[in-house]
Amino acid sequence: SEILPDIHVKTPKTPIIGTDEFDLFLDRNHLNEKIYTEYDYETVKKWFLEGELSVNLTKRLKILLKLIEKPLAVRSSSLFEDSTMQPFSGIFETYLLPNNDPDFNERFRQLSDAIKLVYASIFSSNARTYFEAVNYKIEEEKMAVVIQEVVGNEYDGYFYPHISGTAQSHNYYPVAHMNPEDGFAVAALGLGKYVVEGERTYRFSPKYPTLEIISNKDLFKSSQVHFYAVDLKKNHIDLLKNGEDAGLAQLDLYEAEKHRTINHIASVYDPENDRIDPGITSYGPRIINFANILKFEYIPLSKTLQVILDVVKEALGCPVEVEFAVDLNKDSSGRASFYLLQIKPLLGTEDDYKINMDKIE
Repeated sequence: SEILPDIHVKTPKTPIIGTDEFDLFLDRNHLNEKIYTEYDYETVKKWFLEGELSVNLTKRLKILLKLIEKPLAVRSSSLFEDSTMQPFSGIFETYLLPNNDPDFNERFRQLSDAIKLVYASIFSSNARTYFEAVNYKIEEEKMAVVIQEVVGNEYDGYFYPHISGTAQSHNYYPVAHMNPEDGFAVAALGLGKYVVEGERTYRFSPKYPTLEIISNKDLFKSSQVHFYAVDLKKNHIDLLKNGEDAGLAQLDLYEAEKHRTINHIASVYDPENDRIDPGITSYGPRIINFANILKFEYIPLSKTLQVILDVVKEALGCPVEVEFAVDLNKDSSGRASFYLLQIKPLLGTEDDYKINMDKIE
């Protein structure tokens, strides 16, 4: 684009299964009569897995699988989850599938199982508790499913992007000379599951990318030490038994160093001089702080995030949160790729809520 000429801004291939298929699935498998009164989540999951998807959907999914060879993320996009009134994320399940079994029928089984289990996750105890807390009827929830090609590359049988992250257009905890409107971003090496689960990530403001928010010592203590990748060595995966982690591997940072995926995102901590040297040429503990990108603009990540947040905020008319991934491999014109994975409204500021502790049990 003209606004961001030095980087490709893309979205991965993202087919969506509409909410009508969810209603159809409940009807054709006679689940409506029993799921609202069954509180054992394991039983509900088994019922859903035994159910059949519609003929039309089955046909389309098979066509899709013939066209997509990369790993797939299967996640929810529900009416309630993405509403501007009270969005919430992380309540429903997300499944990552290697999608590389030589047997086409096995690939199809994994995809349809993942879709059914995303449907079933409305009835998890986690989700039910949330529905009760916000006074929302579970019967009113409608579930669409997003199937998204995973961003990244293969390294020694593992598949992951160089960078995953989330960015918000509003920063509730600004420090130094930041304003709340400047927003903030959180980034990590590997799959976004690491970021979403709130593990040790690197936090920065896209407007002031060189500003260190914490001391070198604290940065060393709080730096990322492992990451997630899709495990391409796992062909047959059991989503029921192993849940969201079925198709994943958790790897140590030194694996990424062998894959040469941290060359531009890591630095080395020198404890004797309490100094951080960008790059990994010297000896010492590695720190994931994206120095070559945020300080020396190996790719224009902070500018890209600023522009994207502004555009999306303008379009939605409210503060927003985006989920993104970055592939640092550059094309012949020297441009890396920034992928926009998800956009949702960011809810409220602390001024919007008055909590009365006396009324909370």
